[in-house]
Amino acid sequence: MSTEFQSLESVYEQVIALMPAKFDSHDFILKLAQKYQRLYVQALVEYADNERPFQVVHGQIALRLLRYPHLVTKVGEHISRDIFLQDSSAALWEKTGK
Repeated sequence: MSTEFQSLESVYEQVIALMPAKFDSHDFILKLAQKYQRLYVQALVEYADNERPFQVVHGQIALRLLRYPHLVTKVGEHISRDIFLQDSSAALWEKTGK
């Protein structure tokens, strides 16, 4: 795992704590980017040569939520607006309450 993503993951628990009982990946990404801008930008820089750095980084951010089953459970998917205000599929998450 890259250092940038290790740094991002180090704040997942804090960001999850700020989320409502149910949220989607787009909401999580936006909250993480707002609260931890430097870490978010560092992850984007790692993929700056990629044609779609935001898509790659956002995909990794959302996928890594699966590593926190003690905090959240994936409960489905739906269409929601991403940070570019485009409608796209996003995973739905529910806090486990543990």
